[in-house]
Order: sequence, then C-alpha cells, then structure tokens
Amino acid sequence: MFKKANIKTKLLSVLGLMAAVGVIIALVGARQLNRVSGSLNEIVDVTAVQSSLAGEVQADLLRVHRAEKGLILAEGVDEMDDYAAAIDAANGEIIENLGRLKELLDEDGDKLIADFQASMRVFNEASREARDASRRNTNIQAFRLAATEGRDAFATASEDLRLMDK
Repeated sequence: MFKKANIKTKLLSVLGLMAAVGVIIALVGARQLNRVSGSLNEIVDVTAVQSSLAGEVQADLLRVHRAEKGLILAEGVDEMDDYAAAIDAANGEIIENLGRLKELLDEDGDKLIADFQASMRVFNEASREARDASRRNTNIQAFRLAATEGRDAFATASEDLRLMDK
C-alpha cells in the first residue's frame, strides 16, 4: 500500500500514527493520574485522620498512665483529686476520639477498637484499685497494682492502638 504512495502521503500517515499514539498515551496517563489522585485523597481524608486520631488516643492513654503515677505519689487528698480529675478528663477524650476513629475503620478496625476497649477496662479497673489503695495510704499496694496489672493492660492497649494505626 505504501509503496505506491507519494512522500506526502507517507509523511501524513506517519504523523497521524504518531498523533494517535500520543493521544493514547495521554489518555492512559490521565487515567493513572486520576487513580493516584483518588489514592491521595483516601490517604488525606481517611488514613491521615485515622493516624492522627490514633496518636491522640495514644497521647491521652499516656496522660492517664502518668496521672495514675502522680496520684500514687501524691501526698494530699487535694493533689490526689487533681490527678483523678486529669485521669477522668483523659479517659473522656479517649472515648470521644475512639468514636471518631471507629467511623473511619473497617470491620477489622472495629475488632481492634473492641480489643483496645477491653484492655482499657482492665487498665481502668487496676487504676481505680490503685487510686483507692493510694487514698487508704497503702501506696505499696497501689504501686504494685500499677506496676503489674496496670502496666500490662497499658502495654496491651498501646499495642492495640499501634495495630489500628497501620
């Protein structure tokens, strides 16, 4: 077919073929960019928010843990009450952030939240027992509770949060 065509026809054919290839490459590139844009939107709208909320929960959990230690070492009832109020406030923020985090997670994430909440119940129970023992001036018992059951529950809850943040 091209043997009998003149040079003008051959050049126009090649130019048309190059234009068609360019259009195909542009369409495939636009499609890939659209997919990348969707992935980036998912990262920004869900993953980054999820990671931020998990970090906030981790920080609140650490505040609870530190306030518990402060309560055990407190010398007066007023100081103990301040630490108890700090624990209650941080626990409230944990519950609030977990609710927001639950909206972003799938079924596997819901299971992790349930595991975290179970660990927090154990931690809070040990914390309450330590708080009560500290108020009865039995700091040795309070410290033992915080150093065993409380520490283990804190570690488990922290690990559950780390798994949520993946």
